[in-house]
Amino acid sequence: PQTTMKIISKLFVIVLSLTLAACGSNKKFSLKGSIEGQNELNILIYSPNEAFSGYDTIKVTKGKFSYEQELTDSAIITLLFPKNIQTQIIAYPGDRLTYKVSASAMAKASVEGSTENELLTKYRLSVAELAGTSLTAKAKNFIKEHPQTLAAIAVFEQHILANSGREKNDLKETFELLHKSQPNNPYLTRLAQQLYAETSRCQIPASKRHHFLCQSPHNSIFEQLFP
Repeated sequence: PQTTMKIISKLFVIVLSLTLAACGSNKKFSLKGSIEGQNELNILIYSPNEAFSGYDTIKVTKGKFSYEQELTDSAIITLLFPKNIQTQIIAYPGDRLTYKVSASAMAKASVEGSTENELLTKYRLSVAELAGTSLTAKAKNFIKEHPQTLAAIAVFEQHILANSGREKNDLKETFELLHKSQPNNPYLTRLAQQLYAETSRCQIPASKRHHFLCQSPHNSIFEQLFP
């Protein structure tokens, strides 16, 4: 009987260990990549999402790299290359993603392994040669077609919010559409706080920083922000 109990106990420990290991691995996302025509390179990887742990560096060796990071939730992650070239990636815990690009056409990076990244890749390739109003129009259309996705937020950040020549109405229209489609997304809440802070139209008490402030019950989010 004692021998049987010992065997059962050992089996329980083994099963528990395997279960915990599986749970831990499910929180990680991995990214494997190749850059054709590039031998050695350092890539900065970061995200403002709390789900991702700050900044990190990926080392490319012989045109290849592999990276793994634990995530507590979904995140919009940026790969920053020399000459300020950026590629945004949508990552969820457990994702296994693949990045491919040619060093001669870094704007045409392909990221595979999830529906949202493939959606974002298709958009990226369609705007690689665009600029100005043509790019803005494409970005707006993408956001209108996919407002419920993190990919749409990534496009908003990169091609609407970061556009120095943006029109006030473009910013207002696209942000409100995103917020309507994703009202509980904390990432959008932080973007709203950033916009409010930039305009200095209201004070944000520490106790209320998780709310959209300066918003009356009868006004849209941006009516006081952009009167």
